[in-house]
Amino acid sequence: MNSPGGARGGGVATALVAMGLVVCAVATSSWGAAPVVAATPATWASVAAPAGTANLSFTDVACDAATCVATGYPCGVASCAGFIAGVILYSGDDASSWNVAATPSDAGNLSHVTCANSADCMAIGAAGPPAAAARAVVLITTSYGARWTAVGAPSASLSGVACVAYSQCFVDGATRTGVPVMFRSANFGATWSRERVPAPVASVGSIDCATMTDCLAFATAKVAPSALSLVTVNAGRTWRVGHLPATLGTIGSASCLSATRCVAIGDLAKGHAGVVTVTTNGGLSWKALARLPGALSMSGVSCYTSTSCVAVGAAAAAPAAPAIFSTSNQGAGWQSQPAPVGTSNLGGGVACEPSGVCVAIGQWFTYTGVAATDDGPYILVN
Repeated sequence: MNSPGGARGGGVATALVAMGLVVCAVATSSWGAAPVVAATPATWASVAAPAGTANLSFTDVACDAATCVATGYPCGVASCAGFIAGVILYSGDDASSWNVAATPSDAGNLSHVTCANSADCMAIGAAGPPAAAARAVVLITTSYGARWTAVGAPSASLSGVACVAYSQCFVDGATRTGVPVMFRSANFGATWSRERVPAPVASVGSIDCATMTDCLAFATAKVAPSALSLVTVNAGRTWRVGHLPATLGTIGSASCLSATRCVAIGDLAKGHAGVVTVTTNGGLSWKALARLPGALSMSGVSCYTSTSCVAVGAAAAAPAAPAIFSTSNQGAGWQSQPAPVGTSNLGGGVACEPSGVCVAIGQWFTYTGVAATDDGPYILVN
């Protein structure tokens, strides 16, 4: 599951802060009962970002086989309000090189992307320039990420998307009046059927599917601002409500090792710390939060085998630094991974291929005093 979030750090001294695409092959090992152990060496190398991507702020990434796509938009630190035309990058060689995709000019504010297979991917965002009424947009590619077209969006706003296959896609969001909604498509977005949202839900967020029938989504409750998980085992026809730990604040992302075992990362509700939790029943109940030492916030997690995942975010080191962790024992223990750039921040999420190649995304900035300027993305490849 790739449901991105993230935070941007700041500092009072002049510093270079980097957030970018990171690709790694994670070494597997096992740990004891302790949730976190010391860092071990990892191999990371940089590759050039494509021309014309200055000020690009990434929001999400998805990979399938050798194909990876990343969504974002050019956005100055002080000018991110309103409609911003979207940008999508694509790679067909395990993220070794990237190109700028052809996208509709009126599609922007791209937030999430998913791939049904190596050729077919779907992204969500907003249509613009902004009109009096809000409009969502659904973009699809059937050309390995090179060209994207818009299909009909089923709701006024969209907050999550997941395609486990070309014939099985889900989106969720809200109507113009703020009512939470969920939809399923059996024809890659050509038409959508509305699914029932459980009564306790006030709003819905990220969504992902482990199989054709087993999916997990996140939501907020109508009573008390608590985080909920929504679980289906019948392809969205019915959803059951689960409850996440009360101390969990922002949910950065979640990913499943199997139909029943999933990992979620995020931040504490009070205080600044990145945390992780695990479910063994598809999301109906979750284990107590475990802090990831040194992490200020966590933005993305992706599992690529039945035992192994990678999680990324921002470290607490000033003004900002990367936080990268891996597990090879189903989330019972996490190993910190050093990044090759001293001051960086991975705030846009992570996607892993079954081979173990993982891509984490973000943007880098230059901070001068309390001001910041965008300097574009960087890309690191294992």
